[in-house]
Amino acid sequence: MNISDLTNVVGEVKENEIATIKFFGSVTKESTTRFNEEFDFLENCIKPSLIRVLINSEGGSVLHGMTTYSTISNSKINTECIIEGIAASMGSIIWAAGKKSLMRDYSILM
Repeated sequence: MNISDLTNVVGEVKENEIATIKFFGSVTKESTTRFNEEFDFLENCIKPSLIRVLINSEGGSVLHGMTTYSTISNSKINTECIIEGIAASMGSIIWAAGKKSLMRDYSILM
């Protein structure tokens, strides 16, 4: 994987700077696999100072969502999860994985 392959990463990413990655949509095998691969790439290849996870998810598979929860919560790099819209069901569990969990004023947590 290289930087041009990243579909969930927002903007430019550089070592020792904040990297932003989004988890938008349903929690499925495909969405969690892709997110986890990109998160691991950020953590192990780019090595940012912080990984910011933007969440807008109605939830979905507990089985697959727990892999993303583990990926975020076990990160060697500081993480913060921010709800951009809604974090319902498994989306709310993923949100809780960050070392810091925040939400916008207009967001919904279920």
